[in-house]
Amino acid sequence: PPLVDPAALAVGPNGDVYVADNFEADGGGAVIRIDPATGAKTLISEGNLLDLPFGILTDRDGSLVVSNRIVPTRCLPGLPGRLVRVHAANGSQQLLSGTSSSRTSAGRTAFFAWSRRRSRLRSAPTAKVTCW
Repeated sequence: PPLVDPAALAVGPNGDVYVADNFEADGGGAVIRIDPATGAKTLISEGNLLDLPFGILTDRDGSLVVSNRIVPTRCLPGLPGRLVRVHAANGSQQLLSGTSSSRTSAGRTAFFAWSRRRSRLRSAPTAKVTCW
């Protein structure tokens, strides 16, 4: 798959590069693996809990944690969001924090603060956005 709107990347334990990408402006984010030796791209996971991914990291167990904004149905003072664990081996998604609804009208952006020492995930408030 082509990269449309790559927002963040992480390097896996074996050197593979994982990209959080926004396929479409109205939702439909994805995680793509890139082989650093060949440049070959493989779609790992898309849609479902991934609307507008903007951050990604590899956890100690080799899974990926993606911070994701949810496409709002109306202008909000902040974009709601969630943290999603994506299993690189099979692309399955697991909600870690935030709402499972793909279209919500309230909430806070789930944002991760990750410590290698503790490997804990926390939620923090979102920044304000301007509506046009």
